[in-house]
Amino acid sequence: MGGLLFIGCDGPPPDPTVEIGSSDDPLRHRMIPDGATVWITYGLQGGYHIWGSLSADHIDPDDVRMQFALFVDGAQVGGADYRDDLRRGPDGPFEYGGVTVFVYDDVPPETLHDRTVEMTLRLTDGAGEVIEDEVTVRARCCE
Repeated sequence: MGGLLFIGCDGPPPDPTVEIGSSDDPLRHRMIPDGATVWITYGLQGGYHIWGSLSADHIDPDDVRMQFALFVDGAQVGGADYRDDLRRGPDGPFEYGGVTVFVYDDVPPETLHDRTVEMTLRLTDGAGEVIEDEVTVRARCCE
């Protein structure tokens, strides 16, 4: 009579994690530390954005909702809301890059030059688990 043997299952599963970053490569995440400089980029369709990315682990990677937001002095000045599946990156965690976090049309991008911008991310994975991260960066206008 056979049985099942479970190895390495002593304890609860790891908590889900997410790390916000900045990358113009749609397949890669690039971590940015608090205080890093990011460029406000002029897009092909005539608007401005800051590149966003994320790295996440211990999540359900299917049909993930990614809600990015940009804040200056507590006022929201931009954002993006995407749904997609995540893929494993070369180092293990899931990665997603090339997110255009739009600066709202009524916010002149030059008013954000050399300003402190809080970039936030609210990620809802395929199982409905919500995890969040934020980073404070210095914006440079315009690339």
